[in-house]
Amino acid sequence: YDVDLGRSGPVLSTGLTALHSLSRESLLQGGATLTREQASDPLLRNTQVLLTAAYRRELPFGITAQGGPDLYYRWFDDFDPVNNATRADWTFGGSVQLTKRDWRFAGFAPVVSYQFLRNESNVTRFDYTRHRANISLTRTF
Repeated sequence: YDVDLGRSGPVLSTGLTALHSLSRESLLQGGATLTREQASDPLLRNTQVLLTAAYRRELPFGITAQGGPDLYYRWFDDFDPVNNATRADWTFGGSVQLTKRDWRFAGFAPVVSYQFLRNESNVTRFDYTRHRANISLTRTF
């Protein structure tokens, strides 16, 4: 981080994703990720677990739809005397994504996605709700 040097430090992450094909047109996906942020400021050092699930289906007219929930739990290492707590956050969310497989732009297909997140912290000033929409391009190799 160029501005907030207390956030600077290594971030280590490992995860596992499993896919199960239900048919030629659909599949289930599940995943777990463990992330460690070793920030230079001890109050910002934390560990996070992320659990995800998704269902993907190929639909008529060249559309692929995917959606599913996300669950995060993040706990911080040190007691924060300003907030009188050792911070811990639960984040609940979900996303949907549509890809138009049969439209091509230089070999890339368009993707429209939406994500919702709700963060609930034991330090209420860190509570938030986020809505994110994205338009992008993807390519299958």
